[in-house]
Amino acid sequence: MIRNAAAMLIVGIFTFPSHAVAQETPGPSYACSKAQTATEKAICADPLLSILDLAMARAYQALTAAKPAHETQIRNAQRDVITARDACGAQGSCIAQIIEKRISAMLSMTGTSGDIGQPGAYNPIPANADASLQVTWVDESTMTIDAAVVDSTSAHLCSMSGPVLGNPDSGGFVFVDNNDQPIAGAPVITALGDLLVLRGGGSFCGVNVTWPMIWSQ
Repeated sequence: MIRNAAAMLIVGIFTFPSHAVAQETPGPSYACSKAQTATEKAICADPLLSILDLAMARAYQALTAAKPAHETQIRNAQRDVITARDACGAQGSCIAQIIEKRISAMLSMTGTSGDIGQPGAYNPIPANADASLQVTWVDESTMTIDAAVVDSTSAHLCSMSGPVLGNPDSGGFVFVDNNDQPIAGAPVITALGDLLVLRGGGSFCGVNVTWPMIWSQ
């Protein structure tokens, strides 16, 4: 777990155009050749839904590993979520909303900061040519995250870099100040294999910036 941090936080907001790019997307968590329901087929046909499904499966695994004594309750809750998801039919926005809510809930319940993920470049899902995230080790206990994203409505670019520390209360890592205190409004970052999940942080840069929830290497 990352314990120490020394880097300074840097935030900037700039005007920047936005445009999407194509990229290969992992997921979902099942073989699309075996998809039967309208919901399963809709997930396979949509890159965002596919990776959300994969992230939900990994969050489920992380939660059951963190709380083995509650496996039955977690499994029953997951079944309820799948039932609610399938009730969406092929409505993508409905499916995404239910899955995103479940991912956030499970990660918040893990009670562990987990792993920050592999260093390197991550791409947002859905793809955006002006959005990027770079994970870099500073030393064995400190990591810097440089991220940039363009809000779909304001077209502002918000860049940030700084130290992150594990926060078991949130089930992930958070940006901290020079006193290792969580910065208000900063996103919670959780690694799920080769995926990074960002939760919150909408007002982190002083504007209503929409950060992509899922990032993939």
